[in-house]
Amino acid sequence: AGGTIKIEGGKVNAIGDSAAGIGGNGGAGSSTGGTITISGGNVTATVASGNGAGIGGGGQTGSNGGTINITAGIVNATGGVNSATLRQGVLKALDLPENLTTKMLLRWVTSEEKKAQLLAAVEKIKNGA
Repeated sequence: AGGTIKIEGGKVNAIGDSAAGIGGNGGAGSSTGGTITISGGNVTATVASGNGAGIGGGGQTGSNGGTINITAGIVNATGGVNSATLRQGVLKALDLPENLTTKMLLRWVTSEEKKAQLLAAVEKIKNGA
């Protein structure tokens, strides 16, 4: 299990290399992220190379970003080259429009039932189904 990251203010510019800008690692094998909480500040998280998310999972199969809570602040997150393809796969598995933005997807997750559906879709894609 991963640790805890709290960003409560200030300016953060995080760049991952075959890993998430903030969160999961890019190493081979399974890794589980901890909890990422952003409650203020100006946060930019990008991926220089690889498939990782800007915030969350790393660039390898089996890398899980853990729990992400964003309650305030200015957050700009850009994933790696295949992160959009992975997001589209999740949207397709949920029967949602494949061009739905990540922000709108997060708004869709309004209940524990929908959160469970989202996590199941992500797990299915991670397992190659």
